[in-house]
Formats: sequence, C-alpha cells, structure tokens
Amino acid sequence: AVGEAPEPGAADGAGASAERAGAPPLDTRALASYVGATALQFSLLAATAKGLDAALLAWGKTLPTPVTFVLFAALAVRSRFFSPLDNRRPKAAKSDSVFRTRKQP
Repeated sequence: AVGEAPEPGAADGAGASAERAGAPPLDTRALASYVGATALQFSLLAATAKGLDAALLAWGKTLPTPVTFVLFAALAVRSRFFSPLDNRRPKAAKSDSVFRTRKQP
C-alpha cells in the first residue's frame, strides 16, 4: 500500500526468518556452554603454562628446545585433555542409518 514502509528484505526476499526457511532455532544454551567451555579450557591451559613457567623460573631452569617441541606437539594433538565438555565419540551401530549407508574407501 502507498505510504507503508516495506518489510525489511521484502524486495529481495532476504528478510525471510530462519524458522520459515526450515532452519532449527538457535540453541543458546548449547552456544553458551561451548563458549564457557572454551574459555575454561583456555584458562586451564594458560594456568598450566604459567605454573610450569613459574616452577622452572624458581628452579633456575629452562626447558630444552626438543622438550618444548614435544610438549606443544602433544598439546596440539591432545588438547581435549583440558576440555570440560564430554569428548566421547559415538558408537557406530549397524542399525543406525548414517553408518549403514556409509561407503568405505
């Protein structure tokens, strides 16, 4: 109608909400859980590194370069050690349709 403001995105169809498009609603509890867990994991990792640094400084020692390399390589591979979230992998059941239709190379 004349004089009425068009709905946002009405001209190009970009204003369709996620719910109308069939997308599930945003799970804010899960999002907050992941953000909090990431912050906690970062804090634990930083505190561990700071504690190791303080201990070595108190003893007047430094870590040799190969030991530092192995330490950071292990943390890169196994950083889930510091994660407060459940890290277990799902069990593959033959009755699950996702695993039944899966092709192996």
